[in-house]
Amino acid sequence: TFYKWGEEGDWIRYRDVVEPPQGNHTFLYYSEDSHGNKEPVGMLLVHYDTIEPKITADILPGAPDGSLGWYLSSPTIKLSTETPSPYDVIYYYIDTGYVEVYSGTITISEGEHSLYAYAIDQAGNRGLTKDYHFKVDTKDERTDLYMDSSPNEEGWITDVPMIFLSSTEGTIIYYFWDHSPDHQAYNGGVLPPGDEGEFVLSYYAVDPAGNHERIRTQTFYIDARGPETIITGPVETDAGVEVTFDLSQTTDGSDVEAYYVDFGDGSNSGWVKSPKVTHSYNSGGTYTITARSRDGVGHESEDEVMTIVVTKDASNSLLLIIFIGISVLVVLSIGLFIVLEVAKKKEDHRHPPHLHPMAMHHHAHLNGSVMSGHLRHPQHGPVLPRAPAHVSSAPKPAGNVRPPVNTVQRQPPVKPTVPQQSRPPTVPLPPKKPEIPQPPRPPI
Repeated sequence: TFYKWGEEGDWIRYRDVVEPPQGNHTFLYYSEDSHGNKEPVGMLLVHYDTIEPKITADILPGAPDGSLGWYLSSPTIKLSTETPSPYDVIYYYIDTGYVEVYSGTITISEGEHSLYAYAIDQAGNRGLTKDYHFKVDTKDERTDLYMDSSPNEEGWITDVPMIFLSSTEGTIIYYFWDHSPDHQAYNGGVLPPGDEGEFVLSYYAVDPAGNHERIRTQTFYIDARGPETIITGPVETDAGVEVTFDLSQTTDGSDVEAYYVDFGDGSNSGWVKSPKVTHSYNSGGTYTITARSRDGVGHESEDEVMTIVVTKDASNSLLLIIFIGISVLVVLSIGLFIVLEVAKKKEDHRHPPHLHPMAMHHHAHLNGSVMSGHLRHPQHGPVLPRAPAHVSSAPKPAGNVRPPVNTVQRQPPVKPTVPQQSRPPTVPLPPKKPEIPQPPRPPI
C-alpha cells in the first residue's frame, strides 16, 4: 500500500501509523498486489489540528509615554493569531467584564485596566489566554481649595485662615506663596505667611503618571489685626490756644479708615477721617490724651496715650513776656548811654574846647583874687587889657604908672552841657590869640 499527502507529493510505502500534518490535507492512497494489479487511488480529506492558536497584540503607543508605566494617551490594541486563519475566532474581555468576540481595534479607557484575550481555531483548539495590563491617565488633575474663614463684602478676611487642598487619591500637591521658587509638598493645612496684607497662593498636583496640573492661584486679602496708632503733638500750651494732634504716622496692613482722640477734659473728637485733630483747653492743668484708630474692616487699635500741660491764664504769660521785653529794652538803653558817655569823654580829652579872646576879661585871676570885669593892679588899680593890633588903642595913662605885669591865669575850660542822647557838635578852633607884650616890672 502506498500513500501521499496531496497531489504533488511522492508516493510513500505504508509501513506504520501515519500522522497527518497539521491543517487540512488530502490523503491519497492505493494498494498493489504481487502481480502488479493496482486498485484505484483513494482520497481522504484529513482535518488535523492539535496546535493551540497563539494571540499577538499590536499596541499603540508601543510603550508607556508617561512616568512609572503610565500612558498619557489612551492606547489602542489590535489582536491576531500567529497563524492567521479565517476560521480562528478571537475572544477578549477587560478586567472582570463580559467576554466579547474581537472584531476590531480595542481602546483602553482612563485608569488601570487588564485586557485578556484568547483564540479558538477551526479544530476547536483553544489557545492560551494572554493578558495585557495598562495604566492610563489622560486627564489633568484638579486640586480643590477651601478654608475655615470667609471674606467680608469687601473681600477681606478678618482673621488668619487655615487653608486646605485636596485632589485625586494618589496625587501629590505642591504649593508656594507669592511666586516663590520654593515649592513645598502639601501635607495638611496651610497658614498664610502673615496676618496683614495681600498674599498669593499658587498650587498644583502631579499624578502617578507624571501629569502636571496647571498651576492655579488664589489671592487672599487678610486683615487680622488693628492699626498701630502713633500720635504726636505739643506737650505744653496755654488755655484758649488751639493745638493740633497729628495721627498721620499711624500704620496698618490695609488702610486706616478713621481716628479718635479723647482730649482728657471731658471732650473728644469722635471718629473723624482726617489724621490731624485740633483742640483748645479752657482751663489750665495736666491732661491725659488717649488716641486710637480704626481700619477698613473694623479693627480698632490699642490706645495710645500722651499728656499735655496747659497754663491756667494765657494773659499772665503775655504780661510776663511784655515785662521781660521792657526790661530788656531798659537794660539795652542804659548800656548804650554808658557807651556814649565813655566815648564822649575820650573825644573831649583829645580836643578840649577854647574860649573866645573877647570873653577873657570875664574870667581872670591876679595874685589869688578874682574880679568880674577888668584886671586890677595891686598898687595902681584896674588895668585895662590891651586891645588887639587891629583895634584902636586907648590913651596911655599919664605919669610913671606902668601897666601891670600880665599875671592872668587861664581858667580850666568849662564843659558845655551836651544832651545825653547825641554827641556835641564839633566847635571850630578860635583864631590864634595875638601875643601881648609883657609890661615892665614896677620898682620895689
